[in-house]
Amino acid sequence: LAELHRPLTALDATILGCANAVLVQARHLTDSPHGFVSEIDPVTGDMIGHTLTEMLQGQCAVEGEERRVVFPRGRDGRYGGLWGHALNTREAFYSNAPQTHPACGGVPEGHLPLERFLAVPVLLDHEVVGLIALSNSGREYAGRDLQAIGRLADFYALAIQRKRVE
Repeated sequence: LAELHRPLTALDATILGCANAVLVQARHLTDSPHGFVSEIDPVTGDMIGHTLTEMLQGQCAVEGEERRVVFPRGRDGRYGGLWGHALNTREAFYSNAPQTHPACGGVPEGHLPLERFLAVPVLLDHEVVGLIALSNSGREYAGRDLQAIGRLADFYALAIQRKRVE
């Protein structure tokens, strides 16, 4: 957490920079080779995946200079898939067999296979403002991983709040 102080509190900090710093630490803490950190657009409610192309590492058809990907919220106000389950329920969870999870709808063409999955919603009070998702750790995820990433999510929430105020 101490290593996140500077990237999250610097006067010149950006949401992309904060998301990248959180992703680096989250991947390290959970031994996860893949993951993303996102923000919820306060106007549209869409999820903005700032670091999604980091997760896909060229294995998905996300191209171009713009490194953010928009995942629209459904007409019913809900989000789809495993990551959407964490946002919809406002509950962190993990699955060491994600393909069997009721919210799993598969992965898009070109996406890497999910062997393990962990998602922690980023909350400010009771408002969902982002998500930290990780996948394919070399070991099974456990409750300690949810706790560690939950702490990162708390710090990321404060960074999002600060940037919104600015």
